Amino acid sequence: MANAGISMSSRLGATCAGIILPIVTLVSLLLKNLSHSVAEAVVFIVIASLLWFFSLFSYLRVLFSQPGQPVNKRPSSPRETPPLEDTKTPLRLPIYYYSPSLYDPETLQARISDNRTPTQFPIVSISYADGNQRYCDVCHCIKPDRSHHCKDCNACILKMDHHCPWVSGCVGLGNYKFFYLFVVYTCLYSLWVAVTATPLVVDAVNHKVGLVTLEMCWKAYKWYLVTLVTVFMNLCENIWYRYWRSPFTGVARLGLGLDAQWVVLLFIAFMFGLVLLGFSFVHTTYILNNKTTIEHLSSRKQDVRVDFDGSGMNFEVVDVHHRELLYDIGKLNNWKIVMGKSPLGWPVPLYRGAREGYTFPFGPNAYKKVVGLAETQRKARIAALEAPRVEPLNMETMSGPSN
Repeated sequence: MANAGISMSSRLGATCAGIILPIVTLVSLLLKNLSHSVAEAVVFIVIASLLWFFSLFSYLRVLFSQPGQPVNKRPSSPRETPPLEDTKTPLRLPIYYYSPSLYDPETLQARISDNRTPTQFPIVSISYADGNQRYCDVCHCIKPDRSHHCKDCNACILKMDHHCPWVSGCVGLGNYKFFYLFVVYTCLYSLWVAVTATPLVVDAVNHKVGLVTLEMCWKAYKWYLVTLVTVFMNLCENIWYRYWRSPFTGVARLGLGLDAQWVVLLFIAFMFGLVLLGFSFVHTTYILNNKTTIEHLSSRKQDVRVDFDGSGMNFEVVDVHHRELLYDIGKLNNWKIVMGKSPLGWPVPLYRGAREGYTFPFGPNAYKKVVGLAETQRKARIAALEAPRVEPLNMETMSGPSN
């Protein structure tokens, strides 16, 4: 446990340092190198600072927001559901299921079932191949659709996306929006730093003599990572040079006049920017298709239970291909489920979208396809039972009476 705590602290510290150090360095170096163009420096710094702020704020929201866990007992719901000890038998309706009549497309939330709104059958839910509800023997709870047990967190997570070591926890229903914004803002921040810093480095190289060697960059990089003092003292560089000699003097300024921090800054910015650009694209695709990382990487078929009535005994379990987009309800609605209904709240890491993580609407096409497969499977089963049985041939009958 102690090693785990140290590892977690190291990851958190490295992430925070990776976010905070570049902005401090960029601000100090821009103020120094763009002193002749104050307006340009102010624009660069304001945009970089805003992206840095939202990146750090999103990261903190991921850290301090719970991904969501299913209840370990029968939920308080108006639906008629059996006690927990009976829910592992298929001869009951599932606790968590989707019916078109119990989902409000305006609010993107499940409706409450009552006598005025009768449940529309068939209803669908993810189950085991035998029709049993998905159950976690560790957490002692019924697992809603799209929830999974995380071994690292030792808990079931609602709409689990993945376990992220950089946030020391799981990304799920409750914090996925914040994680997505963290990735996007950090990507934009890194690319902005790279784009604004590159012209200054090119200009310095074109007007100076000599090159910054790999050894110089490595020494500068060690100074950059080892101590915060070096970076923060760059904000008061006049005082720094008045009382001390810069640690980069004679290392990265040999015949060039180019601070090696620029090279380190560009390397980190381009590296993080390009990597996170790919992450941003991937997770944007996931959101628009209403799928999770686990669902995308899974190669196992999905077992969907289709109940034709409320008896809990009249159902079929059909196999659905793992690439089938069961929950795709349209690009805009998929986006709103994660990011929220109001466009004004999309870029702000304060509120998430859907707050109910126990039932998820099937897409209209997916619902019709699954129900159609179940009906076809039921007809084939009935036809097989009703087919006339062919009596086995008797050898004596075939050979006729013996003499």
